Amino acid sequence: ALKEVRNARALAAPAPAPSAAGTKSTSRTEACRDVLLRAEGPLHVKALVAALAEAGIPTQRDSLVSALTKRLAPVGPFVRTAGNTFGLAGRDGPAGAP
Repeated sequence: ALKEVRNARALAAPAPAPSAAGTKSTSRTEACRDVLLRAEGPLHVKALVAALAEAGIPTQRDSLVSALTKRLAPVGPFVRTAGNTFGLAGRDGPAGAP
């Protein structure tokens, strides 16, 4: 678990940049997608929370789990690979896996 946290911190994105219109910042789930894209595989929610905190996006664990669970494939880009461990659909698991 410590290795996952260290990897997530090393891969954490800088603070989210505003969009071209300058009115919207990156959401927590978009930031998680960015972290997972740079990670070598699925990450536990603790590592994702740590990576988001490093990027200046504070979030609570339960809130993040709820948000990611609502965006599991095929509705969204995430798959659950183990308890509270999330990856990207197509790369870390089948696109339709719950």
